[in-house]
Amino acid sequence: MLTGKMPVPPGKGCLPAGVPRLRDEGAVPAHEHKLRHAHSALRTPRSAFGFTMLEILLVLALIAMLTSVMVVGGRRMFAEETPTPEEVFWQACRSAQELAAISDRDVTLRFDEKEKKLLWTNGTSGGEAAFATTGREVGLQFLPASKNSSSLILLGGQAVEVGEGLPRVKFYPDGTCTAFRALFRIGAASRSIAIDPWTCAPVLEKKEAQ
Repeated sequence: MLTGKMPVPPGKGCLPAGVPRLRDEGAVPAHEHKLRHAHSALRTPRSAFGFTMLEILLVLALIAMLTSVMVVGGRRMFAEETPTPEEVFWQACRSAQELAAISDRDVTLRFDEKEKKLLWTNGTSGGEAAFATTGREVGLQFLPASKNSSSLILLGGQAVEVGEGLPRVKFYPDGTCTAFRALFRIGAASRSIAIDPWTCAPVLEKKEAQ
């Protein structure tokens, strides 16, 4: 009767029946080794052919997209036009009208000839809007709604309206304002806009019948 344990052959583990045995990582079957060798032989190094056509097209598309973004951004930056004196004037009128409605107080609007800016206030709060300096002389004068008190003179080859101006105009809480005309002078040119006292909007000029 043998009392010693039977030796375990090399490579044989004492695993329960039905459990698959792991293959040694270093041991690769011959047929799998041949397949790997054939696959690596078929692959060609990237450096032999450079970039693929798809990669080149993607790079070109990316460059075109960045270029368009830069061009559009540059155009927007340089195309930002300076607001005209009339645009600044209407901005000041809207602000004065809103302030009068919110505060329920009369708001006065005047033009500072020296500083070239419009100022509006209700006595406690207000604001201002400056004309952009474009190298040309810019002026604004408030005139009465009626043209009877003004006259025309020839200035720079153009007929310019002159007369006693209004130091300031008023905007009221009910949305109305003083009846007046705004006379703009830009260089040698001038333009007059009549303001409707009920809507504080420009009065539509009547076209002469032909």
